[in-house]
Amino acid sequence: MRKPTTAKKSHNDEFAKIYYEHQYVRMAALEDQSFQFSNLVVVLTTATFAFVSTQIKPTSFGSWHLLLGVFLAINLVAILYILRVNDSISVHQRRAKKILELFAPEEFAVDKELRQGFSGRWQARPMLQLSIHLVLIVAGVFIFFSV
Repeated sequence: MRKPTTAKKSHNDEFAKIYYEHQYVRMAALEDQSFQFSNLVVVLTTATFAFVSTQIKPTSFGSWHLLLGVFLAINLVAILYILRVNDSISVHQRRAKKILELFAPEEFAVDKELRQGFSGRWQARPMLQLSIHLVLIVAGVFIFFSV
C-alpha cells in the first residue's frame, strides 16, 4: 500500500482543520440564533404580561386572553426550537470530535480525558432558556385561569 505524500497529507490536515473549525462556527451560529429567538419571545411575553396586568377586570374576558394564549404558544415553540437547536449542535459537535480523532489523535485523547464526568448534552444556557420559558408558561397559565 502506498503511503500518502507529504503534499497530500498537508492538504488533508488543512481540510480537517477547516472542517473542524467550520463545525464550531456552525455551533456558535445555531446557539446565537436560539438565544436571539429566546430573548425576543421573553421580551414579548413579558410585555404582554405587563399589558394584561393593567387591563384585567374581574368580568372581562377579551382579546387579551387570545393575546396571552398566543404568547404561551410561542413560548412552547421556543422550547421546541431550543431542543431542536441542541440536537443540531450535538451533530456538529460529534462531527468535530470525529475529525479530531482521525487527524489529531493526541488532542482527541486530551479532549476525551478532560470531558470525563461531563454529561455534555445539556449545558447551562439551554437549560436556563428552557427554564425561563417554562416559568413564563406556568405564569401565563396562572394569569389566564385566575381571572
